[in-house]
Amino acid sequence: MLTTNWIISILLTRFYIEIYWIFSGIDFAKNKIKKIKKAFGMKFFRQILENPLKTLFKGTVIVSLFFVLSFIALIILHSVFNFTTTNAVLYIIKDEEGKIGITRDLGFNESNKLLFMLDASCIFHYLEGLASAVIDEPYIELTWDKKEGKGVIKEFRPDGTRLLLVLSRYKEEEGAPQGVFLGGDLPYGDVDRWKDRDRNNTGMSYYDGNKWYHIWCSINEGMSMKDVQESIEPWDWKYIKSNVIKSSGSEIILESLHELNTSAPGYPIKLLMRRTLSKKAGDDYFKLKIDISNVGKSPVFYLYTLGDEPWVGEFGDSSGDVGWTNVGLYKHESYVSPYTHNFVGFWDIGNEAAKEWHNFSGYANFVEWLLNRPAIVYFSNSFTEVNERRPLDSKDNRIINLLWIDQELRPGDTKSYILAIGMAKRDPKTGLPVKPIVDANY
Repeated sequence: MLTTNWIISILLTRFYIEIYWIFSGIDFAKNKIKKIKKAFGMKFFRQILENPLKTLFKGTVIVSLFFVLSFIALIILHSVFNFTTTNAVLYIIKDEEGKIGITRDLGFNESNKLLFMLDASCIFHYLEGLASAVIDEPYIELTWDKKEGKGVIKEFRPDGTRLLLVLSRYKEEEGAPQGVFLGGDLPYGDVDRWKDRDRNNTGMSYYDGNKWYHIWCSINEGMSMKDVQESIEPWDWKYIKSNVIKSSGSEIILESLHELNTSAPGYPIKLLMRRTLSKKAGDDYFKLKIDISNVGKSPVFYLYTLGDEPWVGEFGDSSGDVGWTNVGLYKHESYVSPYTHNFVGFWDIGNEAAKEWHNFSGYANFVEWLLNRPAIVYFSNSFTEVNERRPLDSKDNRIINLLWIDQELRPGDTKSYILAIGMAKRDPKTGLPVKPIVDANY
């Protein structure tokens, strides 16, 4: 059975053959013939006419050798050096000290360093899609930087659609996360970033074959601990390492390990956090497992929160987003019972209570709790309050928030949280969003 890497390599060879014939067109050929006549004279052409098979054989050998070498080079680039649709770019940069360097990754906010770039991402991008179509199966590609703890997961599907996850490629004023945290932009030279200047392909996003749609933004996570004044944000966790547990065309399993050292009056606090992401080809969601362990000598009491202003449909725009669960819509700020529901999300359809028309994208997102039910779940226009008389009408800050309160970790204990985070498409018959069935096994 052909692997996806071999399919891609074959398609790369086919691509170069097509390029060869394009540039060997009639006008190009006429100019070349004139130059050859001048260099070799008519004797060369008489030889071709007198012994065409011998000439053809020599030409075939040369061309075949060229393509075999190209074939081998492309296999090495893709399989050995891990060139992907995201990092098949060489950036020639100039740093703050004036030194010239070469890198295969350049952030969205680092473009001022760029002198020029050599970009082959469009070729790999084109052929990844073709490979998925050839094998008639979705194909997942992982680009991951273990040292920096950031990367991209792209899924190519046979029908031309794609699903995108960007991990720890964003920066706030307070700092930047590392590891398995959803959020951020594609690298500067990634062809997908240039195809959508509205930044819809950031965080988690979906390409329907014509346009990118934003599904989730940089998910906000925080921890508030008893006797500790400041809340703990993703960038406060020290990044230790990450591991690619599995990376095949059909499944990605990625984990990162983090450490937190802080103190409360009279005692130190030391926690470890392991974050594990799993994504299977064809699924419109990924699963995230968060394990928090107390490796200190004192008990820790905390509140854990996870939420987002996801901007479903268009980046930076909450307009149209309406809360939804399996039993109906939430047009106003509302609390949702985590005991009668197991997921919440936003549907980008237009909120009548906010005087919006139903002329939005129609895509929806969801977050489902699979282990360790949150105590409080709500929709609001603010992370700090819920006013059930107010419509969900903020232009850029309609939020979902999940809170786990009264959490306790004794020394040596570990507490785990498992979530499914993804998108929901509309049922063509009812027009309503339908959450995909989530595999609860982890």
